[in-house]
Amino acid sequence: MRYFAGIDVAKDIHWLCVIDDNAEVVIDHALPNTQEDIDAACTELHALEGELVIGLDVMGSIAAFIEAALISKGYQPCPPPRHRRQSGARWLHKRRDKIGSQRRQGHRRADPHPQEPADCCLR
Repeated sequence: MRYFAGIDVAKDIHWLCVIDDNAEVVIDHALPNTQEDIDAACTELHALEGELVIGLDVMGSIAAFIEAALISKGYQPCPPPRHRRQSGARWLHKRRDKIGSQRRQGHRRADPHPQEPADCCLR
């Protein structure tokens, strides 16, 4: 049987949910971000008989600890979907395009921090 685990990563308390091939919930509980609780969750995951796919909603940063714990236990977490990883970059590009378009049309944004002319030179 195949199992699919998803871990909603947070700073203090993660959430672990595992479903099987038939979309039946097998495991569903909070997972405090402590070594003991993560080790207990890995033991719980190891008890499942069959193929296990683990997905994290975040990789690196706040997920680094749980990611390292899973890898040390022999699991290879799947990265988030590509659209989740690029959504921030896409927003930034759209914003830059909009600002560039406004500037080409002659719109100017007021400088929030106008610079005063320097009275002396730095050496």
